Amino acid sequence: MNCRTPSSALRATMRLGLDVNGSYSSIRRLAILSFPEGPASFGQSKSRITQRQRRPFLYAPSNAIQRCYSSQSAAAQKPGPVEEHQPSQQSPNPMPSPEDANPPSTTRPPPLDTPVRQPDMSTFKYLFSTGKAYLGFYKNGIKNIYHNTRLVYNPRGESSSSSPSDIQSLVPRPGTRSHLLLRDRWNHDIRRLPIFILLFIVCGEFTPFVVVAVPSIVPYTCRIPQHVAKLRKQLEERRAHSLSDYNYAVQSSAKPEHQLPFAHVARSLGLVSSFWDRIGFVPEFVAKPRVEKRLLFLAEDSMLLLKAGGVPALEDEEVKLACCDRGIDVTGRSDEELRDVLSRWLRLVTQHEGGKGETVVRVMHLLTWPDSEWPFEE
Repeated sequence: MNCRTPSSALRATMRLGLDVNGSYSSIRRLAILSFPEGPASFGQSKSRITQRQRRPFLYAPSNAIQRCYSSQSAAAQKPGPVEEHQPSQQSPNPMPSPEDANPPSTTRPPPLDTPVRQPDMSTFKYLFSTGKAYLGFYKNGIKNIYHNTRLVYNPRGESSSSSPSDIQSLVPRPGTRSHLLLRDRWNHDIRRLPIFILLFIVCGEFTPFVVVAVPSIVPYTCRIPQHVAKLRKQLEERRAHSLSDYNYAVQSSAKPEHQLPFAHVARSLGLVSSFWDRIGFVPEFVAKPRVEKRLLFLAEDSMLLLKAGGVPALEDEEVKLACCDRGIDVTGRSDEELRDVLSRWLRLVTQHEGGKGETVVRVMHLLTWPDSEWPFEE
């Protein structure tokens, strides 16, 4: 059996009978199938895979997705047993809308309006106006975290005397991508909020100059555009080095099945500190639980995104964030190109009839290849 290309390796995973609990034992077999002769097919050669090696991925994506969702909707609509003397209650199940694809705008940084220095403006006045603009930006970012906290703890449909109607109307519907990302980003920000508030109280308008050294401790809603661009560039450089190290490790190892890419995925997605890069390795007990949790999140996120309308339903900034979550480089790429790459990623990951376990395996596999060497569909 020839399994030298990503598509043929993923074809082999269909026959493994994956489930969520047993998916990671199958990833070990997938690593053997993917690199029978080492990573020379993409690690040492600078050219892309030839068109002859690009095989059809598996299924026509639209047919597979339609069959998957038709079976799920049929199961959801099937009435269950009703106890005697109790009337059956039918809960409303509205169709997903494009609004379900994008989380609330309060999960992203607010706009930053810095003053433009006029010819007659003194240096002190310009610096004072700039510092005032940054103070307002950080205050709005903290207010966004407070607003998101109210959205998280005020589920839609549950009225509360302390919750005004406008808050209730902004709460995403449970079971949608919007609700999933709201909780995920809120958890990310709330862990960094105490340290950032202390730093903000001490440094005041000098906070932007202090956090430039450690931008990762800043909640996402309080990150200025320069810090966001810097963190993305650092992560992309780290991902490239990690992929090179992983390819070299697989090539030089006599037993490639022991080179399961938990450390590489943890580094490429920024799940572990860069401290481990300076040491030279990431312990498996540190990387594996974080990678497993993130892979399950990406699998669920991808399915909910397709339900909400796919990539066309996303805003431009959400497209960049979705690509960053999936280990796709965004620096220097247009919105149209990123939408094409993200659409291709979704097709490669979801066009199967297996369960979430197979989706997780496909996500892990794509994270070990640059998007220029992903298999193409017919």
